[in-house]
Amino acid sequence: MKTTLEQYRILSANLERLRSQVLAQLNELVEKSDITLGFPIESRTKTWESISEKGRRKKLNDDALLAIPDLVGFRIILLFQRDIEAVISQLEAAFTGLQKENAGARLGEAQFGYASIHLLCEIPNEWNKIPTFKGLNGIKFEIQVRSLAQHIWASASHKLQYKNEVNVPSQVKRSLHRVSAILELIDLELDRVLVERASYKSDQKAQELTGELNTDLLKLIMDKMLPSANKNTGESYDELVDELIAVGLTTAEETIAFIEGNLAYALDDDKKRVEGFRKSAKKLDQTPERDAVGVYYAHTGLMRTMIQHVYEPDEIFDEPEEEENEANPEGCAVAKPTARP
Repeated sequence: MKTTLEQYRILSANLERLRSQVLAQLNELVEKSDITLGFPIESRTKTWESISEKGRRKKLNDDALLAIPDLVGFRIILLFQRDIEAVISQLEAAFTGLQKENAGARLGEAQFGYASIHLLCEIPNEWNKIPTFKGLNGIKFEIQVRSLAQHIWASASHKLQYKNEVNVPSQVKRSLHRVSAILELIDLELDRVLVERASYKSDQKAQELTGELNTDLLKLIMDKMLPSANKNTGESYDELVDELIAVGLTTAEETIAFIEGNLAYALDDDKKRVEGFRKSAKKLDQTPERDAVGVYYAHTGLMRTMIQHVYEPDEIFDEPEEEENEANPEGCAVAKPTARP
C-alpha cells in the first residue's frame, strides 16, 4: 500500500487541474449572473505540509487521503449578502453536492461568529467525458460562500486569533462585539439599499421617466431608448451623468429629448465604424453578442457620440484624447466637461 505522501504526489497534478478547471467554471457562472463579487474568486490546493499536519492531529490512515474533504478549496466573496442563496442554488445545480453547512450555525455561545456557507462537492459524472475533466470525478472539493462583511470579520478574527470568546481579554470583548454588530448591520443595510433601489426603478418603469437626472434614471432611459444590441453589462453610468449635467441636460425630460434628436446620428456613426473595421479586416473586440450583430459603441459610447455631435469638443473636454476615440467603444474616454449654458 502506498503511503499518504506517495498518494499525494501521484494525485497532486490532478488536484491542480481540478482547481484550475472548476475555478474557470465558477468565474463563468458568476459572469453570466447578475451577481457582484467583493473580491475575485479565491482558490487553493491543499499543500502536503497542511495534509501531514492534519494527519498527525487526526491520526489519518495512509489510505485516507481522498477522504479529506477540502483537498481543493474555493472561496466566493460576494458584495451583497442577499446574493448568497442565489449562488448556493446555482452551485448545487452545477455540481454534485455532498453536504452543505452553515459554519455560523455550529458556533457556540462562547464563540464569535459571522461565518460562511460551506459546500462539499464533486464534479458531475458526465463531466468525466470532457477531456479537461477526465479522471477528476471522485475528488472532493469545498466551496465557501460569504459576503464581503463576513469576510472582513473572518479575516480579522483569524489575524487576532479570537475564535473563542474565552480567549479574548475582557477589555477587548465589548469592542469586538461592536465590530461584529456593525458588520452584520452593513450587510442588512446594503440589502435594504438594493430593495429601495429596485422599488425606485420599478416605480419609474410604471410611469413616464421624469425627474432630476441620476445614475439609475439614466440607465432606465438608455435601456428604453437605445438598441439592446449595443448594451454592455459592464458599463459605468455615474461619470456620464456628470457629463450630461455639465452640458445642461439635468432632467429625464431633457435627456429623452436630446436622445430623440440625435440618436440617428450616433447609430449612423456606429454603422460606419463597424464597416471601417470590416474593410480593414480588424476585429471589433466586443462581446460575442455585440460582435454577432455588428455594433461598435456601447450605450455610453452612443451617448458620448451624441454629446460630441451637438457640442464643440473644446467646450466639452479639458484635454481631448483623439487617439482613444478609435479604440474606445465606451465613447472616447471623456474627460470632465466644462459647463455650457
